[in-house]
Amino acid sequence: MYRLNNIILFMAILIASIFYSCGGNEKPKVKEKQLIVNNTISDSSYVFSEIHKILNSEVSFIKSGNFMPDSQQYIVAGVDTTEGENYGIKFFIFNINGRKLSLIYSTPLLNGSFRDSFTNKLKLPSFNYELIYYNSQDFFIGSGGGEVYAYVIDFYNRQNYYAHLVATEENAISLFLSENNNHPEIKNFLIGTFKRDYPSLKTVKKDININ
Repeated sequence: MYRLNNIILFMAILIASIFYSCGGNEKPKVKEKQLIVNNTISDSSYVFSEIHKILNSEVSFIKSGNFMPDSQQYIVAGVDTTEGENYGIKFFIFNINGRKLSLIYSTPLLNGSFRDSFTNKLKLPSFNYELIYYNSQDFFIGSGGGEVYAYVIDFYNRQNYYAHLVATEENAISLFLSENNNHPEIKNFLIGTFKRDYPSLKTVKKDININ
């Protein structure tokens, strides 16, 4: 009887180990997160993987949206990158066709870093499509002052509206807006955004390099 019990116990352990080993070979299922809503359906991990392969770079920011007036969905990605000795960020916009992503346009290298920054879609009333707004926030600000970089990016017109705030003892708090920043709504948005944090700022006509 004792021997029979041992045999039964051994068989139970053997069967359980077989089921466990078979189950352990299965790949864990990844829960899909819908990123695109109309002209394709892709999970976010697939999109990140594809953009990583296209750009050969780690993706720091990704967002789908109506970035053109045709009401279709596009994907915008942002990366920290270097070109020669220059470090900065770049944005890329991709067209979506099924599960295929095609690069349409990329910005030039822009001052900034995605670390501790704020980046999101921006919808202004006079535009029938979405823009991208980037702000480096406090990443380049230290105890002795520093600078903040901001951009409003219009992918349809391929325009990068640039704002540069500098806070130093010599220059107090100065805000420079790029020469192409002649759109009243974008200009007011950038100035108003900075004035909430720096009420005493003054706009200047020449950019300030504090390096």
